[in-house]
Amino acid sequence: MNVYGKIIKSVTEVRTVSQHMSALGKFMADTEDHQLYNLIQNSIFDLQFQMRNCIGRPIPTSLMFAPTPALVQLVNYCAYHKQARKPEWQVLAERHGWSPPEKRKPDTASAAAHHSRFK
Repeated sequence: MNVYGKIIKSVTEVRTVSQHMSALGKFMADTEDHQLYNLIQNSIFDLQFQMRNCIGRPIPTSLMFAPTPALVQLVNYCAYHKQARKPEWQVLAERHGWSPPEKRKPDTASAAAHHSRFK
């Protein structure tokens, strides 16, 4: 599972807010994708606000039970890249202009000539 799938899984798991913040912080530290980094950072800011304004003991919950706009953006971004089935390095490389090499079928006429030349 790529990082995008792991983030979606982490967000949907039932944990306390501090555990969610810790898990997202680990993803934030590991990623080289600046867009993903910023989305995680915004989600953590929202969770910090929720934690500061929370009264009573921490109750485990899934972040998707009452998602914030920042969290929805994070999940949508991850879902898009998860569906594309591309690893993080490929997403970053394509963003900077790289494209995968095309698979070419050998030209049969030139392949036959090349093959007969070396018999």
